[in-house]
Amino acid sequence: AYFNIAFLENYLENYEEAIPALEERFRLLKAQVNESIFSDVIAWEYGHLGLMYYNNNAREKALKIIENITVPYYQNLFRAILYQKEGHNTAVDSLLNVIKATPTDELTRLGTTLNFDLATICAVNGDLDCAFEYLDKGYDHVLLYTEDLWFFPWFKNLHNDPRWDELLQRLSKEFNYDYNSKE
Repeated sequence: AYFNIAFLENYLENYEEAIPALEERFRLLKAQVNESIFSDVIAWEYGHLGLMYYNNNAREKALKIIENITVPYYQNLFRAILYQKEGHNTAVDSLLNVIKATPTDELTRLGTTLNFDLATICAVNGDLDCAFEYLDKGYDHVLLYTEDLWFFPWFKNLHNDPRWDELLQRLSKEFNYDYNSKE
């Protein structure tokens, strides 16, 4: 439940609620998972914690959290997102080259897809054409993790684009569920 609370509050930009919820999830998970694999298990969520701190005006804490991510792919991804937010395009381009070079088997092991992660970076940048292009290419990931479209606040800027309605119509047909684009 703490995971869902954290990401819902993050989406609503209630970082004072999101951060403790995600930290409590880590505390509980740490008690259940072997210490040697804990950092790999939570690397993705830990990156989001860093972004929550960043969005809550705690940039140095965010950077420290992201620098401590032990999975290089996720460390580079969250660095790229943070640097994109700050407009450090040269650093982002460099990180994107590293991210794009990640072998497919590593992405599979991590449970992610390159196209969805690239859509994220494009959305953070406000490049809607790029974001929709990669969401289309990463549609299989969207099908598996549809909730990500609502959990992550950087996709909010897509909601007023007609392609958002098209994406939701496509998902509605897939799941036989009426996704209302205005909710």
